[in-house]
Amino acid sequence: MKRIQKYKIAQVAPTWVRVPPVDYGGAEFIISHLTENLFKRGYDVTLFASGDSLTQATLISNIDKAAGLGVDNLADLSKRMRYYKTILDPLMKEYKFDLIHWHVSYDLLPYFIAQLSTRSPAVVTFHNHYPNIADLLKEETKSFNVSVSYAFQKELPIKFSACIYNGIRLEDFDFVASGQKNQLVWIGRFKPVKGADLAIRMADQLKVPITIAAPVRENQYYTEIIQPALKRSNYAQFIGPINLQRKNKILGQAKVFINPILWDEPFGLVVPESNACGTPVVAFAKGAMPELIRDGVNGFLVKPDDIKGMVGAVQRIYEMPEEQYQAMRRACRKHVEENFPIEKMVDGYEKVYQRVIEDWRGKHGKSQV
Repeated sequence: MKRIQKYKIAQVAPTWVRVPPVDYGGAEFIISHLTENLFKRGYDVTLFASGDSLTQATLISNIDKAAGLGVDNLADLSKRMRYYKTILDPLMKEYKFDLIHWHVSYDLLPYFIAQLSTRSPAVVTFHNHYPNIADLLKEETKSFNVSVSYAFQKELPIKFSACIYNGIRLEDFDFVASGQKNQLVWIGRFKPVKGADLAIRMADQLKVPITIAAPVRENQYYTEIIQPALKRSNYAQFIGPINLQRKNKILGQAKVFINPILWDEPFGLVVPESNACGTPVVAFAKGAMPELIRDGVNGFLVKPDDIKGMVGAVQRIYEMPEEQYQAMRRACRKHVEENFPIEKMVDGYEKVYQRVIEDWRGKHGKSQV
């Protein structure tokens, strides 16, 4: 593939979470990996993100430290204004770039701003979806839109021009031939759609230990559902937020990762992360899960909302002979190596950039860089 070594690329990230994140932040991990790998491949990359972000590329920001996702932070006018300015900056400086890549995660503002671009082409990757305001996206799109799964393309009424699966750095996750602890694990955010309460309930039904890892952000779901469930449970251990190194250790030690999601998740980075350590995933077959999990190979898919079925699938893994279970763990790692390495993701974006820039220059001439 022809490499675009001298193109100037802007990566635009929300400023609520650092790039890369300290603990939780799937989209921010992807933005970081993409930025750093593009830089290593010879691109002139500028990252618009929070000021505490870590990158080899040029960093531009209007806020010294990531604001955080707590309700108070999201409502803070000063922090929102700094977020708006950071997202708007690439548009005001677009003459300096051959392409601007906006990342949509916590709101749709980056997408709307991308539609205003007139002096350089815009790529938009959607890391989240917004069922209550999807009607705002019915107008014709001017950007080149990328989804992180094919299932996600059904969620928004816009034209998607490509699907590029998220990738992980395989060297960040150590393969463990056999789960060292006879336990379940759940890692995510305390939101109803993530199903942490269901994970705790299933561990209680199975009478097996489960490790629960998530940042604590005070909200109704956490105080009224999660806290009481943790207090009642004889099997759940809550360990708070975890960094990448601790995640690697916990995933590698686990017998099974359970993912009882209640929404059509656009991707779910923790699935390939778990598989990379050799740990199979049992998930409700919603959103991107059927694209990430080959039933019976790197885990099991269960009919959505079927708690009894998920308990049965977990029991099926626990009842496997050790030789069969170890074979599944090897298959998990192989599945990730073949489908979700970070290099494959970056290759996909390189192809998109080349296509978009060449099309733009064919229509508008070379940008004023």
